[in-house]
Amino acid sequence: MNWQLFKGIVVISLVFCAFSVPFECKALLFFMSLAVSALLVAKTFYPAAVKTGIVAGIAILLNMAVWFVFHSVVGIIQSMGFLTFAVIIIALFIALAPRMGRMASAPYINVPPPTNYSYQNGVLSTDLYHGTPDLNNVRDIVDYGGGFIVGQGNTFGTGVYFTDQFLTARFYAKGSGGIVKVNLQTPVNQIADFFSIMSSEKFSTWISRHGSGNIGDDTTNFTLQILRKRFISVSQGFCLVALANKTANNERVIFEGITIRGALDINGNPI
Repeated sequence: MNWQLFKGIVVISLVFCAFSVPFECKALLFFMSLAVSALLVAKTFYPAAVKTGIVAGIAILLNMAVWFVFHSVVGIIQSMGFLTFAVIIIALFIALAPRMGRMASAPYINVPPPTNYSYQNGVLSTDLYHGTPDLNNVRDIVDYGGGFIVGQGNTFGTGVYFTDQFLTARFYAKGSGGIVKVNLQTPVNQIADFFSIMSSEKFSTWISRHGSGNIGDDTTNFTLQILRKRFISVSQGFCLVALANKTANNERVIFEGITIRGALDINGNPI
């Protein structure tokens, strides 16, 4: 946690809350203080959405505490007048702006460089990431030479999910897990488009006759059995699903065309 950031929040809150003017302005400045704090926190921690929510909540509670602590002395400081108040606010922001800018722009995690895609002779080659909340599972995947357990999530089909965005994989690692980096090499004609499947009359007809009631399982079975393709891609934020049916006892599945590159912690450091 960046305590320098919170020092800045406390100082800004102190000025907003203590050097106050009439009640209408006090309320406005109070909410401005909350907004500034939330923006600073989001700027520092985004896109770690869960952590952002927790830290933003702490920042709001901190502002409320500062507000109530200094509320008792507002009446005394009001005698300074609006002009003095305005001068102090402007001077404070001029003094703090460079430091706040450096803190807000400081990298929070070691984000790997953008993924490169290579197409040669109809074969796609690219690096992808798979996030899991269980760090031991990350080690097991590497130790098993790329053996993945097919989980319960099957929004875009049943299988193992990969993304070209490290931060997306980090989100699914949920703060305590890790990330497996893989290299995908597969013929382009082995990748089906999720939205094309969903809008296909052939799929609608097939599912009416052979559907199991689980859209993820049906999508996987249709793609493997009818389309004869092994992967599904979702163009929004590029999600790739390596298709496989769930196994009864969490056996590990090795996917042809997927090679393990290494394991990373949630900060992007090798483990």
